[in-house]
Amino acid sequence: MEPTSLNVTNVIFAGVLALPIYLLPAIVAFFREHRNKWAVFVLNLFLGWTFAFWVLALVWAVIKVPTLHFVATPEPPASRRGSEGRSAGADS
Repeated sequence: MEPTSLNVTNVIFAGVLALPIYLLPAIVAFFREHRNKWAVFVLNLFLGWTFAFWVLALVWAVIKVPTLHFVATPEPPASRRGSEGRSAGADS
């Protein structure tokens, strides 16, 4: 092979290996179904080239974000509601 084609092959090979490492925080966030996975991806994509923001994105992807759980509470029976539970037409 020619030296130039070998250099191009090496650059492509290095890029293929480096891309998953560079996007590791986003990959972790998506696999963990992180609530802010798209924000982690954008931070990683645009500022991940700096080591500090890459580490920040990785830490953000790894930390557990508490999820909110809403519980439906049943309404009390009509006999216990009192006068505020009646409709306007019920008094007539």
